[in-house]
Amino acid sequence: MEGNKDEALKCRHLAEKYLQQGDTDKAIKFLKKAEKLYPSKKVQDLLNSLLKKESSEETEESEKIDGVRHRKQTSSHGETANGSVTYDKNYTTEQVEAVKRIKNCRDYYEILGIPRDASDADIKKQYRKLALQFHPDKNRAPGATEAFKAIGNAFAVLTDEDKKKRYDRYGDENPQNLYTHNHYDYSRGFEADITPEEIFNMFFGGPMPGGRVYVNRRHRNRNHHHSHVHDEGQEVNQTLYSLVQFLPILLLVLMSLLSTFMLQDPIYSLQRTGSYYLERQTNRYKINYYVQEGFDEKYSEAKSLHKLERHIENEYINRVQSQCYRERQYREELYARGRFWHEPSLIEKANNFKMRNCEALEKLSERG
Repeated sequence: MEGNKDEALKCRHLAEKYLQQGDTDKAIKFLKKAEKLYPSKKVQDLLNSLLKKESSEETEESEKIDGVRHRKQTSSHGETANGSVTYDKNYTTEQVEAVKRIKNCRDYYEILGIPRDASDADIKKQYRKLALQFHPDKNRAPGATEAFKAIGNAFAVLTDEDKKKRYDRYGDENPQNLYTHNHYDYSRGFEADITPEEIFNMFFGGPMPGGRVYVNRRHRNRNHHHSHVHDEGQEVNQTLYSLVQFLPILLLVLMSLLSTFMLQDPIYSLQRTGSYYLERQTNRYKINYYVQEGFDEKYSEAKSLHKLERHIENEYINRVQSQCYRERQYREELYARGRFWHEPSLIEKANNFKMRNCEALEKLSERG
């Protein structure tokens, strides 16, 4: 787990940097990530201190907002011509109708508004749209919170291959408990072992205390007015991340293509082939490489041979570093999926994953 320790240290340094800049939210985000990667007392103490401070500030802010809201509602009461009292609503007719639509749905596909053969990308896209539409801070119509939970439960089931198969085949195992007055009790989950709040957090970020999705009040206006921009930016970031992951592979492919256009055969090969079958070993790192007949005559001088072997060692090290990076990324992806879906088998697989290229890199550093 030494790799996790290094990543945790980087996250801690980033958290301290954002804390100095006054950005408490990002500091807490990176401290939580550091705590998951490699728990330490220093990170835990700092995180607890920031969370306690933020909780105190949010409580005070909430009390102020509730007081202002109460006074506003009290002052907004008016009388009609016949003397009856009217109240200002903080939700629209369209939001009420949207909640009714969710309430009358009979299955998870109808809740998300997708066909049964929808792809994972379509499911995620539809979830983002509906989750923002029924977010408790945006939609205050009666039943909106339950509708939001239904959307989360639908996503949790339909994006899990095993649960989706069982759901398609059997439906809900206890339908008598899920239907009341001919309506679907959509606030309950179908074996969904992740809460709607956690799903929302995975997509949009931010802590969710008290079992309710919480959007930082300091950023609420920006999030409400620019949620579509956030969505597009998130997709761009995912695309860039994928490109960065495949960059080492692209470089290797380009190097391979360039070598095919060379007029003369390469001097050496790191793999034994029909033409390159004479095995040699570099002087410094003891790296095996293979050459053709007549090599000793061309590189009889010690200076030219030393220069060539340095080039061979650099190529080998770059290749092992690239493979080690891919191994680390794969293991971290297993950890993330295991934590997200609460699958111990994935975490166990990550723990048992052999980091062969990373081990080879460590051996090289010991020789150096």
